[in-house]
Amino acid sequence: MKRIIFIILFSSFRILDSMAQTFVQNPSFEGVPGSSNTAPTLWVICRPSPDIQPGFACIQTPPSHGVSYLGLANQNVASLISESIAQQLLDTLRNGVKYCFSIDLASAGFNCASNIFPNDMRLEVWGGTTLCGNDELLWQSPIVTGNDTLWKTHKGYFTPSNNYNFIRLRLLRITNNFVAYILLDNMSDFCIVKPKIFFTSPNENSNQTCSFTVTGKTDSMPASIQLAGKFSGSPLSAIFNSADTSWQANLTYAPLYKGKDTLIVTGMFANGYVTRDTLIINIPAMAGFRSENFCLEDSTTFTDTSIVISGNIIEWKWYFGDGNSLTKTTGGIEKYLYSAPNTYNVSLKVFTDLGCTDSLTKQITITDCDPHTNIFIPNMVTPNNDGLNDKFYIKSITPNTHVEIYNRWGEKIYENDDYKNDWNGAGYSEGIYFFVIRINSKKHSGWLQIVK
Repeated sequence: MKRIIFIILFSSFRILDSMAQTFVQNPSFEGVPGSSNTAPTLWVICRPSPDIQPGFACIQTPPSHGVSYLGLANQNVASLISESIAQQLLDTLRNGVKYCFSIDLASAGFNCASNIFPNDMRLEVWGGTTLCGNDELLWQSPIVTGNDTLWKTHKGYFTPSNNYNFIRLRLLRITNNFVAYILLDNMSDFCIVKPKIFFTSPNENSNQTCSFTVTGKTDSMPASIQLAGKFSGSPLSAIFNSADTSWQANLTYAPLYKGKDTLIVTGMFANGYVTRDTLIINIPAMAGFRSENFCLEDSTTFTDTSIVISGNIIEWKWYFGDGNSLTKTTGGIEKYLYSAPNTYNVSLKVFTDLGCTDSLTKQITITDCDPHTNIFIPNMVTPNNDGLNDKFYIKSITPNTHVEIYNRWGEKIYENDDYKNDWNGAGYSEGIYFFVIRINSKKHSGWLQIVK
């Protein structure tokens, strides 16, 4: 008599993002209950002797589905002598395609048959190129202990490394306590899991330089992975690592490219399945500067404010807009003296050690800020109302111009803090007088003559 430990297999997967396709025949292991050394309908025996339950060796566990289920025994820890069954699939399990299924497992625990004791055990699902072949272990159940006498649904996923037209179910005993016996019921058909591909870095809407690396993952073996975007050489193929189903690609943008880009990764999988993911990145401007002091008389100050996300700026090129330029290997402050008032387009171009380049152009206007450059101070006043030199008229006067008039003995005869070109010498005799004029803190002094 068999020394038996029972495990019962139950299936019924409800998996999202999966595609239906028929592979397995009679996945509920229907047959004549109580039959020993018998395979369920449409299954074949690979190693004797499986049983159709309930009803054999005092096993009365109700089916989880239908009217019967399968019992497999193992009287030795070595899986090679385990009872097993197999069948030819209605469709081929494809290399690199991810599949899903479910199955119910249970243990009989102690049984009326004296040689059946609780054992720890697993169910193995093998793929084969021939009937009863064991070319690749596709899935192994979690441990079912001898005390797991109630049906429990187990979900499984596997990705074959080759094409297989046959599957084999076999019991693996873990502990050595007489006979292990497993019960299988209600195995679902295999379903194809829709492949997924996604980015893992960088983060969405993150700032990048003109050259950086993107990484991602898939959950199945792809036939190819391509990246598309505004980078140079788009589209390009990503490098795939089969050890952990990760992928990566090094992207390089044109040196002066700035702004957002939507990266699209496309994974092409077996059986023609295609899936995509997107990632938005931003390549910000690097070059920056501010300018101060736009007076012709003084040097204009340019302060570098450039930033870099990665790497280092190694060269700064200034273009001052008047035909002159300056190349530096350090940033900081530059001073430049313009020779003439005008409007100039000033540019800064920066270069990084990663090969990135950026430039910025600003327009500045240089003006003659010294009001004395064009000032004209008359030296004669003729208050005779002929319209010529009737008043002490200062050309190009500005608000808050301070004027003082002195006679030849140094006595102040006139003063105004906001002169309006309105003094005509009324009340004073002809002769020589002296003036002091202050415009924007700059002093002008001289003499003038009143002629009547």
